[in-house]
Amino acid sequence: MKKNISILGVGWLGTPLAANLIEKGYALNGSVRYKNERSTLHLHPYTINVISIEVDQIIGNWTEFIENTAILIIMFPPNTRKDIDQTYKQQMLQIVKQTSSSIKVIFVSSTSVYPNLNQMVNEEYLPKPSTANGKSIYAAEQVLTAHFRDNLTVIRFAGLIGNDRHPTQFLKEKRVLKHPSVPVNVIHQEDAVALITKIISKNIFGEIINGCAEKHPLRRNLYSEAARILQLPSPIFNKQRSAAYKIVDSTKSRQLLSFAYQYPDPQVFFNEGIQTVK
Repeated sequence: MKKNISILGVGWLGTPLAANLIEKGYALNGSVRYKNERSTLHLHPYTINVISIEVDQIIGNWTEFIENTAILIIMFPPNTRKDIDQTYKQQMLQIVKQTSSSIKVIFVSSTSVYPNLNQMVNEEYLPKPSTANGKSIYAAEQVLTAHFRDNLTVIRFAGLIGNDRHPTQFLKEKRVLKHPSVPVNVIHQEDAVALITKIISKNIFGEIINGCAEKHPLRRNLYSEAARILQLPSPIFNKQRSAAYKIVDSTKSRQLLSFAYQYPDPQVFFNEGIQTVK
């Protein structure tokens, strides 16, 4: 019998994930923060709840949303408030206060928790985030880990790309690009969906897993090749000193989950998707 899954935050990534899980026979329950967001999802074959996780309360019927849930997927991002490093943590505290630790949880995190120290990082590397966004996400991870323990899997995604998030749009808009010598860490939407689905199907919990394409071309090479194929002028990069970087190692995701990335090379995705953005 397939498990009941609740997705907290059905958005750009959650919508195709929900469709994939429904196709595989899982019972699904979803949520959005605002009523107008629910209206755009009314044709989907699962219940959409309006749930807003605040710093001091949960607005909406959380008990009904979480009832009979075997796996909860938390995938709403931090907001952009000035006190972001505290608000996201407080939101997670609201969740753990009202959710049994026996429920299995997948938390969609980010590789921004790793510092830029000009080296490769894997799941054994101790996060030392330097940005407010990274600090907020790592604080959220810690809250969830303390409560759900081995029932929690954290998946740290690199930058998300897809057909409607094609980076060559920057070239069309003639933007000045930053950091030409920095390696790129990205993951395609389809691979992100497939990774989460693999975690569920293989019942992999109590883990931290990086989700990132295997290859890491330099930004200069990536955009310059895209411009060549688009027959656009070469991209303009800021003339600045070399920026710090990291290279996200996704070996664990491939080995632990027996996972093969559909888009292991961002350059291939850039080149294949160019026709759609001309």
